Amino acid sequence: MANGWNPTLANHSRANSPLTGVECDQWHDILRCVYMFEEPLGSWGATDYVLDYGFKQAAKYHSPDLSLTEKETERLLAYARSVVWEAARLGKKRPFFMSAIGIREAREEDIAPLRENWHLLTPEDLWRDVPNITFEEKALRTLANLVLVEGDIGNGVWLPMGLRPYPGGFAAHRDPQGTAPEGLLYAAAGKEGLYLLHHLIEQQLIVEGEDHSAQDLSVYITPKGYAVADQVRLGERREVRRAFLVCRFTDVMDDMFVTCYKPTGEHPDVGCPIQRVKDVHHVDRIDDKIVHMIEEATIVVVDLTEQNFNVAFEAGYALALGKPIVWTMREDAGDFRPPFDIQSHNILRWHPDRLDEFREALRYRMIAALDKAAAVGVAKWPR
Repeated sequence: MANGWNPTLANHSRANSPLTGVECDQWHDILRCVYMFEEPLGSWGATDYVLDYGFKQAAKYHSPDLSLTEKETERLLAYARSVVWEAARLGKKRPFFMSAIGIREAREEDIAPLRENWHLLTPEDLWRDVPNITFEEKALRTLANLVLVEGDIGNGVWLPMGLRPYPGGFAAHRDPQGTAPEGLLYAAAGKEGLYLLHHLIEQQLIVEGEDHSAQDLSVYITPKGYAVADQVRLGERREVRRAFLVCRFTDVMDDMFVTCYKPTGEHPDVGCPIQRVKDVHHVDRIDDKIVHMIEEATIVVVDLTEQNFNVAFEAGYALALGKPIVWTMREDAGDFRPPFDIQSHNILRWHPDRLDEFREALRYRMIAALDKAAAVGVAKWPR
C-alpha cells in the first residue's frame, strides 16, 4: 500500500463498508488507529475514533462536538458518499475522515503523512453543509454527475436500480457492469435518489431508455440537460453558489460576520452562503486552505477595514482569478487609505450605527456580483 500506508503494519480483510454496506477491501493500521477502504464508490480512510463515534450505517454519530440522530447520520453519510465518489472521478485527493476533536488534539508528526496524501475532513464540518443542501441542488449536482460518468455525449448511463413502481427502490442485485448509484445520486439518503431522478425526468433534463425494468434503468441526458449541467459546472445556478469572506479575524469582524455578512448571504434574494476559513476545521496549511476556498467561491467579499497584508494578498489572488469582488470597509477606519489600485473600485462603506443600511446595500452588491459571475463564467463550483 502506498501514499502514507505501511503494508507491514496494516491488516487486510474483506468487510462491509461503513459508508455503503457493500463488501470491500479494508486495511487497518493498528498502530496509527486508522482504516483505509477500497470500494466501487472510491477510496477513503477514517480514524478508529470517528468510526466509533458512529460514522457508519445504522448508527447515531455522537462526538464531543456533534450529536446526531440515526436519521441525521444517514443524511451525513449520504453527503460523505458523494464527496468520496466525486474525489475518485475527478482525481482529487482521497477523503480521510477525522473528528473535530481528533484534529484539534492530533500531534503534527501523526497528521503530516495524512495531510500530504489525503483530503482531511470532519463529520462536524460536513454536517454544517448538510441541512443547507436543497432538493433542487441535489438534483442539479446529480445531473452533473451523470454527465461526468457518461463520458461521451449520448452514451447514456446504466443504473442498477428501478423507478417502477413509483417511487421504486434500489435493486437488490449489483451488476459489476453498472454504475453504483451511491455517491452519484448527490447527497441522497434512502429513496431520495429515486425522487431526484424523477424530478430530472419531469424537468426534461434526462429521459428513460427503452430498456428499463423494475431492477435496472438506462438514462440519457437531453440537450437541455447538457446545457443545465454546464451551468451547474460553472456555478451559474443559484443552488450551488458560495461566497468567501476575506477579512481580519478580530472581535469586531466576528460581530460583523454574525450580524451582517452571514445573514445577507443567506437572504432569499441572494442565496449565496458566505464562508470564512476560521469556521472550517482542517489540517492543511492555512494559506493553502484559503487559496482553495477562494478558487471554489462563486464571488469573494473583501473587508478592508484594517490595513492587513494577508487581506491584500488574498484579495489580489481573487483578482488574478477574475472573481467578482464585493469591496467593503468601515466608514470611520481612521487614517487608513486603501492602496491606489483598490481605490478605483466601488467600495461599500459601513458604520456600526447604520448596519441596517449596510445589510441592504450589501445584498444588492452581492446580487450584482453574482450576476457578473454568471455572465463571465468564472465560478469554479464544482470543479
